[in-house]
Amino acid sequence: MNAFHFVSMLLYPVPQSQPYVVLKKASVTSSTNEDRLDGFCVDILREVALLLGFRFELRLVRDGTYGTVNARGEWSGIIREVMDREADLAIGDLTITVSRSRAVDFTLPFLNTGIGILYRKPPQESRLFYFLLPLSLDVWLCLMGAYFGAGIILHLAARMAPSEWRQLMACAIRSVEVPHFHKHTSNWRRATCDDLSSLRRAASTRLLAISWWVFSLLMVSFYTANMAAFLVNEKLQFPIENVHDLAAQSKIRYGCMASGSTETFFKESKLEPFERMWTVMSNNREESLTSTAAEGVERVRRGDYAFLMEAATIEHLVDHDCQLAQIGGPLDSKGYGFALPKGAHLSEAILRLQERGTIARLKKRWWTGQCSKQRELERIETSQSLEGQDSAEEANALNVSNVGGIFLVLLGGLGVSSICAIIEFIWKTHPSSKVKKKALETTCDLMELSKKESKTSLEVLSTAQQERSISVLPATTLQVDVIDSREAPTHAPQRQPDIS
Repeated sequence: MNAFHFVSMLLYPVPQSQPYVVLKKASVTSSTNEDRLDGFCVDILREVALLLGFRFELRLVRDGTYGTVNARGEWSGIIREVMDREADLAIGDLTITVSRSRAVDFTLPFLNTGIGILYRKPPQESRLFYFLLPLSLDVWLCLMGAYFGAGIILHLAARMAPSEWRQLMACAIRSVEVPHFHKHTSNWRRATCDDLSSLRRAASTRLLAISWWVFSLLMVSFYTANMAAFLVNEKLQFPIENVHDLAAQSKIRYGCMASGSTETFFKESKLEPFERMWTVMSNNREESLTSTAAEGVERVRRGDYAFLMEAATIEHLVDHDCQLAQIGGPLDSKGYGFALPKGAHLSEAILRLQERGTIARLKKRWWTGQCSKQRELERIETSQSLEGQDSAEEANALNVSNVGGIFLVLLGGLGVSSICAIIEFIWKTHPSSKVKKKALETTCDLMELSKKESKTSLEVLSTAQQERSISVLPATTLQVDVIDSREAPTHAPQRQPDIS
């Protein structure tokens, strides 16, 4: 490590990969790569150089690859340049693997990661009748039947209960007794919690109203809870949930970047389903494998393609592109490190930066994007909704077997209120029915007589008014005649007005 203090300029082959190494667009014409290049790994290198006190020079790797070994044991890419000491240090999202560790030395991992699945979020379909999903069809039909059935029974109970009766003012209709509470408004006012203190008089109708209240409250509670479950599961629905789902289907194509650690992982793995997935990818190399990570991300954006890459890079992509998402968790565990020639040491400086929190601060700077807050809210909502439940459990519509007890409560209330209405009708109406009927007929006769007398009075008054208007008209004519007679040369006999 001390050798770095005496080196004035170092060459660092850097594969351009966001956010680890970024080419500044505003500094394309800069003469030095230090002004043109930026990123997470470049910031770590600056911190290490400041800590150890050396200067450096940056350049991009020639062939733009990380490096793989061929059948003859020869390496390519960035690993080859470090082995040949064309560069003293290699930085970037360079994964530490066993085969690479045999060729070069690595620092301690500055970032832990694993292989993840990058996939495009499915478009959300706008369904107008989505509100019907929490309840099954049979429950909706039962609700309609309960609504009309309760309204009819409430109407009949109100007709049978004497406390609910009122008399019509127009006794021309002989059936003068009608219920104060009608079936047309009963259930609606029950469901909307309208003020019904002035409407309920009989014990039977009050009991039925309470039963409908309890039924409505329970049904609304069940509906609200199941609707919340549907909304949560709507956000989590993907065609695939993990690597096993991806390997078991053939509609969605998948692949990784060629000449990388991810390809090596699948090629050397003897576990299922990784071995089977590599067989599929190797048989369709043109459709599965990509030359760069950017090409794989672009395929994902076009749809029906899943790209296997490091989870740390996926986290950065989904934080900056809200159309992308990570499926499942990491398939393995690995880390990113700086590659050095054999015999060089730089791990102590990386360890110091980790202890100081410098690397965590730099990661937050480069990873935070426009979708970070949205992903955090979705993660919190998902963890709260799935707490104590199986994450694979789906929300299902409630059927009659789930809410049948609520309908039994309503049926029980309807039955008891009907019995109360019958008992109340027999108890209060039978002994005095004839008296009430006779009193009612007398009242109606009196009202009819009063109506006739009022009609006669109106006719007399109308006749008097007509006669008075007729008598006033000749008086006006007389006045005109009198005026004319004064102007005439001869005196005509004056005509007396006929006032009746």
